[in-house]
Amino acid sequence: MYKWKVTPIILFVLGLLLIGSLSSAQETKTPGIKVFMKEKRIEIDGTISTALEDYFEQLGGAIEYLACSRGGKEYESIIVLDAKPEDIYNALIKFGLKGGEAAYDDEETDKHILPTGEPVKLFVEWKNKAGKTKNIPAEKLVRNVKAKRPLQYVNWVFTGSRWDYFDPESDDKVLMASITNNIVATHHMDPSVLLQNPLPEAVESNIYKVNKKALPPAGTKIKFIIDVSNPQVQNYILISGHVQGVGFRNFTQTHAKKLGLTGYVKNLQNGKVEAVVEGHRFDVDALIVQLYIGPPAANVTKVKVEKRSFSSKYKDFQAQY
Repeated sequence: MYKWKVTPIILFVLGLLLIGSLSSAQETKTPGIKVFMKEKRIEIDGTISTALEDYFEQLGGAIEYLACSRGGKEYESIIVLDAKPEDIYNALIKFGLKGGEAAYDDEETDKHILPTGEPVKLFVEWKNKAGKTKNIPAEKLVRNVKAKRPLQYVNWVFTGSRWDYFDPESDDKVLMASITNNIVATHHMDPSVLLQNPLPEAVESNIYKVNKKALPPAGTKIKFIIDVSNPQVQNYILISGHVQGVGFRNFTQTHAKKLGLTGYVKNLQNGKVEAVVEGHRFDVDALIVQLYIGPPAANVTKVKVEKRSFSSKYKDFQAQY
């Protein structure tokens, strides 16, 4: 029988493998939270809110929060997280994220100021009755009752809550979210949350309800995933509907340049509009959100997106004629 001889080279290779496995799935010691530094992802344990189900008839399924910690407004939240607000905050800043500012009404200008902060993507993962893992964008769990569709895909904004709130018991400054236990708001009325919906429509009352068609049963164990990665990507986009002769190319070019994207947009002979867009993924996603809307005279019926390899060959964004 052949006997293995442990040499310095073998020990070196084993050490590299061990370091690689640790770096690819670096888990925190905080209960309920896993931080994956290499993938730039945070996973938080939680459940689909049972209080939301209990109060469904009284509130008509209306929600104000995508997620809260235990003790928050669970009856108006889709997800209840097992982790504490300050632990979620600390996990986010491990990636160098800096909190912005929650939405507010400017009394001097009488304008509503949208939330600011760095963007993240949110996903929800769970196992269905058949044991199959499902993973969906968090927006699919929310329904816009005014538009009669699920909440459009967004980059949720890390407003970061506030550290200037005094705890009445200790008289110390604490994270405001640690008092309210609210984490992700679909509306703009709560400045204490860590993450806010960036859309202007979020200022309206009772605009969002839970999307029962996509919602797992109450009490289902889930993973709440916060994706902070923002790689360079290329997307090939095909827009269908009444999209020619309505200023769609200029509309696309204007929004693409504001986001610092490169590529082109042009009309096709079949009546569709074609675009190739390169840039950071969150910025490309933000443009795609605008393409679903289009200019006022357009009627967008479909937006098909194909992921391609990033090329860096485009120097600016052009509307081709």
